[in-house]
Amino acid sequence: MGKVAKVLVFLLALLTGVQAFADDPRWYPEEQVVSFPEGKTFDFGDILIADGPVKCSFTFQNVAAFPIVIHNIISSCGCTTPTWPHTEIAPGGKGTIAVTFTNDQGPFPFDKTLTVYFSNLRRPVLLHVRGVSHDKKKSLAERFPDHLGPLGLRTNEVNLGNLEQGKAKADRITLANLSAEPLQVEMVGADPGLTFAFSQNPIPPGSTATLSISYDSGASGVEHWGRHNYRARFLLNGRLHSDPLVVRVFLRDDFSGWSAQQVASGAKAVPVQSYHEFGEVKAGTPVKARYTIRNTGQSDLIIRTVEFESGEGASRSARVETRCPLTIRPGGSATLRVSLNTEGLKGEVLDVLTLVTNAPAKPLVNLFLTGYVVSSNSN
Repeated sequence: MGKVAKVLVFLLALLTGVQAFADDPRWYPEEQVVSFPEGKTFDFGDILIADGPVKCSFTFQNVAAFPIVIHNIISSCGCTTPTWPHTEIAPGGKGTIAVTFTNDQGPFPFDKTLTVYFSNLRRPVLLHVRGVSHDKKKSLAERFPDHLGPLGLRTNEVNLGNLEQGKAKADRITLANLSAEPLQVEMVGADPGLTFAFSQNPIPPGSTATLSISYDSGASGVEHWGRHNYRARFLLNGRLHSDPLVVRVFLRDDFSGWSAQQVASGAKAVPVQSYHEFGEVKAGTPVKARYTIRNTGQSDLIIRTVEFESGEGASRSARVETRCPLTIRPGGSATLRVSLNTEGLKGEVLDVLTLVTNAPAKPLVNLFLTGYVVSSNSN
């Protein structure tokens, strides 16, 4: 066999192996397939535009009993380019995802997402590359503008995003000691499930430290659903500060270990209508909306809670009158009743209702409430 033929045979075997692996019907939770020992977020901290492109990397390990492969990585922005191994990673083996951020889009905080598609994972792994780009050097107090006495923060809110029931998620923020004395920081009065760790404590004068924040949704023994805020307060050199650290989490069911058969036989939430348009009304006119939800699946559908998105145009005055959790039998339907108080509203209204359900194929379902409110003094 000639050299070219051998190369072609090798490439065909490689492609065939990868495709066969991609078609493997078995699905596993992320923690049974791949781990990122150094975390899934890289924070460049403060960088200057003059620094030009900056680079980082994420190391992962195959913790499964079979080979894995990265099928693709999608970047949320063309300014962030990943490279990764295109061959199988053997059990126990490691790989590296290298990332370049162009750092040429102007001075601002950035948080770019890399969506990594591993074999045998139903959902991709999300990596984050973040930092703050500046056009000139700034003082420590300018770089950490949220001041809690001697402590400087970029923000006192941390968003952990989606989290499955029974699992934990972590993130890190940077703290700055703006004073001329060492700063001892303690987190007190934390809600159940929150844990903290410092890279150094006390924080030296005019220096920074990393605060690692973890929330374990199974720690309290109480199931929460949808959007929740958890809090802890700062004790700074023995003095309690009133402003809390807020950790935001969106809690949902965990389907990561479900088989294709389990998903197929699960519940399915299908709205008969997704929109309710109430037209034009005068401020103060009560609005009532109804949405019929059908369960076309093979198991009981549970609408665990309903969340309202507070985006542009959202009234923040709507509420769900139907009590949740709401169970719908296979083949059945139920009606969600929503009311809107238009007092004090003006202009276009767009409320997004998110149903948090136990439907494995599509656990989050969006409904919309829209219309236009004019002044009650209008003719």
